[in-house]
Amino acid sequence: MKTHIDFSLKLSNISSGVRVRDLKNALLMRGVKPSEITWQGYRGICYLHFSKLRNEAAPPDQPVQVDSIVANLQQLRIGESVNDEEGFIYVEPAKPISRIEVTDVTTV
Repeated sequence: MKTHIDFSLKLSNISSGVRVRDLKNALLMRGVKPSEITWQGYRGICYLHFSKLRNEAAPPDQPVQVDSIVANLQQLRIGESVNDEEGFIYVEPAKPISRIEVTDVTTV
């Protein structure tokens, strides 16, 4: 069953040397736990997908609170540290992108 995505963030300006495990470690250190990650490191971007951001007892029309997540990701650097602003990861809201099922035909 596919997870319902309430909110997604696009992270860009990721260095080509960064691996997904580096991103996961950086997120963990900042207390950010996405439900899913769509990694496109070769393009210098990734998407963090979040679900169940609402409080269980909150009314369904209450907006999803994402400000704290975005605040936690400000001035994020991944991989080699550099002393200028170009080393920061850019964080912006993004529409969730759908997953496409891929079948490996070599194993058939």
